[in-house]
Amino acid sequence: MKNIIKLALVFTLILAVLCGCADDYASTDVITGIPEGPWERDPEKHWKTDANGEIVYSGEHELGEGWECSVCGCEIIDWGDGSFDINSYDGYGNITKSTSYENGEITFESVNEYFYNDYGNVLFSTRYENGVLTEECAYSVNTEGYSILQETKIYLEDGGYSVESYDENGDSIKYAVHDENDEILLETTYEYKLTEDGFTYTSKDITVDYENDAKYEYIYNEMGDQVCYTEYDSMDMVVYSEDNEYEYDDQGRKTYRKTVVNGIISEEIFFAYHEEDDGWWSYYDKQIVYNEDGSYTVFRYDENDELLSEESFDANGNKQ
Repeated sequence: MKNIIKLALVFTLILAVLCGCADDYASTDVITGIPEGPWERDPEKHWKTDANGEIVYSGEHELGEGWECSVCGCEIIDWGDGSFDINSYDGYGNITKSTSYENGEITFESVNEYFYNDYGNVLFSTRYENGVLTEECAYSVNTEGYSILQETKIYLEDGGYSVESYDENGDSIKYAVHDENDEILLETTYEYKLTEDGFTYTSKDITVDYENDAKYEYIYNEMGDQVCYTEYDSMDMVVYSEDNEYEYDDQGRKTYRKTVVNGIISEEIFFAYHEEDDGWWSYYDKQIVYNEDGSYTVFRYDENDELLSEESFDANGNKQ
């Protein structure tokens, strides 16, 4: 969050200096004769105003064969039912303003501001929805010259906010929710590992719930399956644990899962697969559910997840 605060202060000073310079509308494009400065627009026309809000130029959109006006550059999407979406872009192709209309009335509008360095890298951005600040983002520039998202701050309706931080790969490393007094309510940290093929996967995430004095830890394998889930109390003592063991076939498809809850086996599932037009779909071929006394029930299903049979056994394997 410190990165966002520092960059926000810097760009506030820059804007103050720029606004104190010349009138944005004092000059006119010598080729088109259109006054310089930002465009205003609605579904039918576009216009420009001076510093006093007086219209100094206006005209109808010229769309040609596409959705983009050749004069103001905005994109106008006509949904054919009286509703329109209009998007304006900056010179780098980022949407700066998006407006939704229904029956001539604005139903939603968002405004994005981007601040760039001399090489066109975005360093900071803000987003307003219906005039309310909802998001701020801070970026860094990597060694290859690309902008990398560092931190996102989302303002919540209750006066609080969330902050999410990212590593150089764009993966989230921390997410926190704050109340209106800047107190942390919830915080999640993420850890990553590399597979043998060099792909990154989430290996662990830990969430601390400060409101309820609890902590939750999740551990994953490189297939993305949860292998361990643990709940802790305010004294960091384990109050619940769940461990999963998996088996996969040579195509990487899950064929078996065993779940152990608080040290006691709870369930075994044997997966099977059937092919459809959009690929292979898994289903429970056999499911074994264990009871606390060691007895268990075996369920079998068809490929449509319909129950075929159900058999119960005692702790010694005798059919009941």
